[in-house]
Amino acid sequence: MKQRLIDLLRKYPRLFTVMVFLHSTFRTATSGYIPKYIFDPHGRSVLPDTAWIDLTYKCNLRCEQCPQAHDRRHRNSRLLQNAEQLPGLGLDEWKSIIDGLKAAGIKGVALSGGEIFLLGFARDLIKHIRSNDLDLAVATNGTLLTPEAAEDLVDLRVSTVSISLEGPEEIHNSICKSPKAFEQALEGLEYLRNSKESRQSARPNLALGVTLTSSNYLHLEHLPVIAKRFGAEIRIGMLNYLLPGADPSPSVSDKGDDLNLPEHLRSMDFNGLRDSWQKFMLRAKELNVFTYTIPLHMDIDEIIRWYSDPDYSYAAKCLAPWNFIYIDPYGRLLNCMLGSAMGDLRTVSVAEAYNSVAYREFRTGLRNHGLYKTCSRCCMLSNRVWSLVPNLAHARASQRKSAQARTGDWER
Repeated sequence: MKQRLIDLLRKYPRLFTVMVFLHSTFRTATSGYIPKYIFDPHGRSVLPDTAWIDLTYKCNLRCEQCPQAHDRRHRNSRLLQNAEQLPGLGLDEWKSIIDGLKAAGIKGVALSGGEIFLLGFARDLIKHIRSNDLDLAVATNGTLLTPEAAEDLVDLRVSTVSISLEGPEEIHNSICKSPKAFEQALEGLEYLRNSKESRQSARPNLALGVTLTSSNYLHLEHLPVIAKRFGAEIRIGMLNYLLPGADPSPSVSDKGDDLNLPEHLRSMDFNGLRDSWQKFMLRAKELNVFTYTIPLHMDIDEIIRWYSDPDYSYAAKCLAPWNFIYIDPYGRLLNCMLGSAMGDLRTVSVAEAYNSVAYREFRTGLRNHGLYKTCSRCCMLSNRVWSLVPNLAHARASQRKSAQARTGDWER
């Protein structure tokens, strides 16, 4: 039966996409946060399975597509103000937060930055996360990976390690503003591959993380060769940027980066992009390298619209605040990637912060307003099914207020 299914998928490759979409649709429609969005007028939600943690906004590279890198160049940026005014967390504080996530029922953690291996305690924190039996994914630029760190990631059975690789050597180094970034990233990949082979371990899954920009869109076909060498998959992420004239988001960003990236990063010859994408996909198929886009399942026409059509949006609604835990380097729970702090997890539990008055008001405001144009190029707008989810809570709340106004009953 299994072999028949494999043969069928090989004969009809788009069937896999359909199956994934149907599975995603079913899981989304039946998970706890969807009913909360539909029916709960007070903006409450249930805790998701996974927490995203940015351990630091510091980085040893200055990648041109990174909003944080741009903000670090401006002394008056909120990112630098936060770094000067807010104390970074130490290992014991992060351990306490991880313990709190575990106690709340969180099942997995994704660690990112900045560059997490700039922190001397990163390996110890990774060990603590895995000792709590939490699934773990790690994102890094790979330049600071040592053989010992690679061995830890394999021995601790980290699920995924994603290493940034923006193209062949000259292109990657130019994008990252470092003459040795490519060489060091490949060394990190080699350490991981060697550790996996010596231990005969399938974990961690390795991924090359690519952000599609005007600097690398004509050089994609080189990536499958590199991925094949290290047994890695390829994630092509769309550039996150602020649309010109975008309306303000419903909260002032406490995170600091504003996605106000230079326009030239998305200025492409779209015929050239279409040709490059076709060559890239063909090479990946020839080498049997698994590739996918972030957001998922985007074809070349949608990719072009992402960069060229200000009216395009991957999804018509954002439900990320109902299904996403994002913790910044200062231990604060933020309500979205560009949002405000909802609570300090050193002093309140994640469950309290996640359904605090401020967070609930943010959710209801977003649900009633609809998608902000600011949000249409955010990486968290990642599920097409969200477009189909009705907003019955707003209608019910309006009906209830009308009834209360008629009867004079304003009790909550």
